[in-house]
Amino acid sequence: MLEQAKKTDQKTEWLCEDIGSWRSSSQVDLIFANASLHWLPDHEPLLNSLIQQLKPEGILAFQVPALYDQPATATIREISALAAWKIYAPQSFPIVHPPRVYHDYLAGKAGSVDLWETVYYHQLSDHTAILDWYRSAGLRPYLEALPKDPAREEFQKQLLERFRILFPRQTNGDILLPFRRLFVVATIR
Repeated sequence: MLEQAKKTDQKTEWLCEDIGSWRSSSQVDLIFANASLHWLPDHEPLLNSLIQQLKPEGILAFQVPALYDQPATATIREISALAAWKIYAPQSFPIVHPPRVYHDYLAGKAGSVDLWETVYYHQLSDHTAILDWYRSAGLRPYLEALPKDPAREEFQKQLLERFRILFPRQTNGDILLPFRRLFVVATIR
């Protein structure tokens, strides 16, 4: 994304930094975080820190998967809470709060806070594709906490069985995976 941005706007200094530890030497116009905040804990102090680094009229914009309202995520948590798996619960896992929480974190510090959700329906060929989708992100902490096969294989098998019930095939054979995303744009006074 940054390489493309640099091609279209060469006047702007585009930076790629670790949002959890980044501190600007001077206030900036825009902080944009795409699908990253959910990997970090303690969102309130993090957002406070980011807001403080913005110029007046600066914008903090971020997008995160709406993990609080994802059927597949709920299924992953349910399976991991079963007796066979709860001893392997990850030490940390992605966290996203409902929109009202982010509103409360930002409303007193920003002139305006806009929040919205969008549901993307991913058309997948089979239920294993759902597992593949989650292996690359939200399922990773759970799988890393499990001992190697056969435990990981069995855990994923149980998830797959639940996904088959949760996401029925469409008339053309596709599987529709609804994936909600939360967008937040806060403009500083």
